[in-house]
Order: sequence, then structure tokens, then C-alpha cells
Amino acid sequence: MIKLIYNPHMLLSLFLFLFIGDAKAFTCRTSDGGIIPPGGSTTPVDVRVNIGPLLNEGVNEIVNIGQISCSSEATWKDVLYTDSGAISLNPIGKNTEYGMYINGVRYMAPVPRLINVLTVSNHETKALDIRVFIKLKPSPAADIIIRKGDIIGYMNFIQNNSLSGCPQCGPYRWRLIANNDAYFATTSCTINGAKQVNVEFGLMSTDKFTQSVSNAQVKKEQSIVYQCDDTKATQDILVRLIGDTSSFSLDLIRSSNENLGVAMMYNNEVVRPGKTFRTRIVNGVGNDTVTFIPVKKNVPSENIATGPFSASATLVFSAP
Repeated sequence: MIKLIYNPHMLLSLFLFLFIGDAKAFTCRTSDGGIIPPGGSTTPVDVRVNIGPLLNEGVNEIVNIGQISCSSEATWKDVLYTDSGAISLNPIGKNTEYGMYINGVRYMAPVPRLINVLTVSNHETKALDIRVFIKLKPSPAADIIIRKGDIIGYMNFIQNNSLSGCPQCGPYRWRLIANNDAYFATTSCTINGAKQVNVEFGLMSTDKFTQSVSNAQVKKEQSIVYQCDDTKATQDILVRLIGDTSSFSLDLIRSSNENLGVAMMYNNEVVRPGKTFRTRIVNGVGNDTVTFIPVKKNVPSENIATGPFSASATLVFSAP
């Protein structure tokens, strides 16, 4: 016969271990699998997020916090609320109005405290419905450049739950870190009405491509029009070319053909991706002409793959 002996101290220890483990069940995760620790912290936790401009109804979206999700692995209810200073964009928001959309409702900074951001229970997982934006200005304004690794700003929340005494409740302080480079317009001024412009080179023979813009045989001019809501705006402006550079020249926009890039020229000067040219508007309007030129890598013409090729870039309107 086997005699079983139960040790009450072992049972009690196991019970406490399981209970405390469950009390830490509210957990948030980033899209890349990073875990934002449960229980809260007054020390900001670094949270890496993908950023990218998205213009919509007078604002430019900086980051969609929907790439962060939070879950409750327990049966009780966990709630995440905004805290004081719910969003601060520092230093990018220094001279710009900004705010957040929370569950579809727009709030300008300073965002009120105790807005219900998220409620989860019974092992639910939900993405945070938060979009951080800057408000566009009606006249020319400097663009914002954010590099990978830059601090975008800070978010402050309070986490609560339905348990007596609210164990493991506390403040959630997140420091948002950019996971990629991005450029953000801060003005509602547009180039060509913010519509996509297609530049068609037509049919070309590969022996017409050159290695330099100076002796280009194939080129295409494109008119561009500037328009601002502020009809009194008369000033110099900057137009920035945003696009990936080709693998063989920093002067060229990358194309789908590895042996071809595209140069953009303004006033007979090449404008590199990431760089600007200076021009002017009067009474809120202006216009210019830029030239696009396909440029080949230093390879024989017969090595250039035939067929359609494409390249894409964006022009961003800003102030000096």
C-alpha cells in the first residue's frame, strides 16, 4: 500500500503562486512581439512602433497605436484609461497642435484624463484603437523628419481591474520609439491637389538610356502647382523629394529595374531623394516644372532588362 501525505504548506504555496501569477495577466504586446510588462511602471517603457504619414481631413497621422494589443488572461475585467498627459509629442509637437483619436473620437492635447481606452476580460485580446496625429496649418510650415530610433513622444495610461483592492493596477508610461524613417507635412498646402501624378516615358530602346543627365536622350517634363488655404501666404517654400535611392547612385530614385534609376531635375539641377529645392508662392499659389530622366547603371545596354519599369516618389510641401 502506498501512503499519500499532503503537506498543507506546499498546497498553500502553490495556491499563492497561481493567484499572483494570474493577477499579472494584463499584458500588452507590440506588432513585432515585444512585451510591455504587466503591472504598470512610473518609469517609461520603450515601445517601438512603425510610423508613416497619412493625410486625412486636416490632420496628418503620425502613428497608429493599433499595432499594440493588450490582453487579459484571466476571468476578471481589466480597463485601460488615459492618465494626465495622455500624449505628449516631444520635440516634434513643439510648434504644432496635435492630439489622438481614441475609439473614433477626436481629442486635442491636452487629452482629458480617465477616457476608457480599452476593456478586456475572459482571455480577450484587443488592439488599441488610438491614432496620434498633428493638425495641419493653412499656411506653409516646416516639415517634420523622424529617423529610426528617434523618440516620437510619450503616452500615459492607468490600468484598473475589477478585483477587490485592484492588485497589480498602476500607471502605464510608454515612450514611443520610431521603428523607421518618415517625413511628415505639417501644412494643408498641396502639390497638384494632393493627387497622384503619373509620368509616362512611353516606348524606349535600351540603347537610348545614358549614365548621365547631361547627355540624356529620354526625359519628361512635369508641371506642378502649389495651393494653400491661406490666400495671403506670400513667401519662399521648400519642396522635398521623398523616395528610395537606387542601389548604384544616391542621386536617383530607385526603380523596379535594378539597372535603371530616375533623376528629378529642377532648374537644371538634380534633386536627390531626401533633399529639397526652393521656390516661391504668391497669395497662396505657385507653379513650377520639374524634369524626370531615366539613368542607367554602368552596364552595357543589352544587360538592361526590357519591359515595363516603375519608380515612385513623393513631393512634400514645407517652409524653410
